[in-house]
Amino acid sequence: MSKHYARVSDYGDLLIPIGLLEKVVAECMIVNTGYIDGKDTIEKLKKIERVHIHCQEEVDAALVQQALEGNEN
Repeated sequence: MSKHYARVSDYGDLLIPIGLLEKVVAECMIVNTGYIDGKDTIEKLKKIERVHIHCQEEVDAALVQQALEGNEN
């Protein structure tokens, strides 16, 4: 069976194994920050609301494309 991932979207995207999704959505938040007096500060907290499901084949294809472009991480 193919492994699936959840993409949590807001300011940036986070790709996590589907098995962690329930815990992440229940316990995590998206944070907007600002820069004040030389420090990052939390300005706004939001619940995770937008979640998209992706399969392993999509992740593999993206990794191959990155490698072809020389953008491996």
